[in-house]
Amino acid sequence: MSNPTGSVSPFDAKDAPRPDHENDGRPDRSRVRIRQLARLLFGVGLLVAIVLYVDVQDVWFTLRQADPTFLTVALFLVVPNVWLDAWSWGVVLRPLSGGVARSTLVRATLAGYAVGFFTPARLGEFAGRALALRHRDMWTVSVTVFAQRLVDMLVAVTVGLGLMTWARFTGVIGTAWDLAIAVGAGVALLFMAAILWPDAIDKWARRMLPRAGALHERTSVLHDLENDAKIRLLWGCLTRYIVFAGQMTILVKAFDPSAEWSTLVAGSGLMYYFKYLIPSLTLLDVGIREGAAVLVYGWLGVAEAAALNAALTVFVFNITLPAVVGGAFVRLSSSDSDPDPNAPDRNIQRKTSPT
Repeated sequence: MSNPTGSVSPFDAKDAPRPDHENDGRPDRSRVRIRQLARLLFGVGLLVAIVLYVDVQDVWFTLRQADPTFLTVALFLVVPNVWLDAWSWGVVLRPLSGGVARSTLVRATLAGYAVGFFTPARLGEFAGRALALRHRDMWTVSVTVFAQRLVDMLVAVTVGLGLMTWARFTGVIGTAWDLAIAVGAGVALLFMAAILWPDAIDKWARRMLPRAGALHERTSVLHDLENDAKIRLLWGCLTRYIVFAGQMTILVKAFDPSAEWSTLVAGSGLMYYFKYLIPSLTLLDVGIREGAAVLVYGWLGVAEAAALNAALTVFVFNITLPAVVGGAFVRLSSSDSDPDPNAPDRNIQRKTSPT
């Protein structure tokens, strides 16, 4: 992962001299706060614009008419969503000392939701999970999270690419969206190559980043993944995708009972296609998820107000609620002692960790 400041890589930061003005970190924190505030304001402004475009009265009407049964089913799907998230991550973690207990994985996953809630592109999720597994190298843990998210994105983009191709050849969308299809195809091929041929990608990375030796050491955990582990990881991410894409389908049905199920399924896959491809320009992707939902369901003739309400509900169910629960585990991780008696000195580990 590139260093956005253009300074020394964090993997080598412990050995690099630091100017006096960087020792306290205040200028960096100020810039981070400004960027976060700008992202938040942009996201809120974008969301307001989407609501006004759809029509406030329509949004309120569909919200009041929502089917409580479908809403309840969608809420319960949060549990398998989080559990599958933790299980898939555990597959990547297994080469590290034989894996991690399932209950610990779930707690660490929820802690990641909590920390990621307050960071751009949910990058804090890496630190939150690593904090919950402090008896392991935190940068290595972050690499495993990155690998899992890469497979998540590969699944969503591949499914969405098929749906975009279908929409293109059936006349649902025009030639103006050919570039979006091409970008998706390129991303899918790149990620697939990274999973199937990690050694080749690693050799290329070593040539491009010859000084990032510490990074290459920590990515070695990915080389230890056997082919059956990769299959289980792909299966776990695909199953989880079916869960949260199905959840979105059910939520749109809750706000628009007249819509056909097949149309709603296609719309969900298209929405997540854009959700994963569009760069994270706002805090927590506020406005991006909702805008994508309004766009694709509008293509398919589904009420835009229903799509908007469903996307907002997904944000509450899948991001806000797990973050609230995970906040308790972040506090416990910060106060509990390290359970591993053979763990290295945590004071040394923190200096080189994302937290």
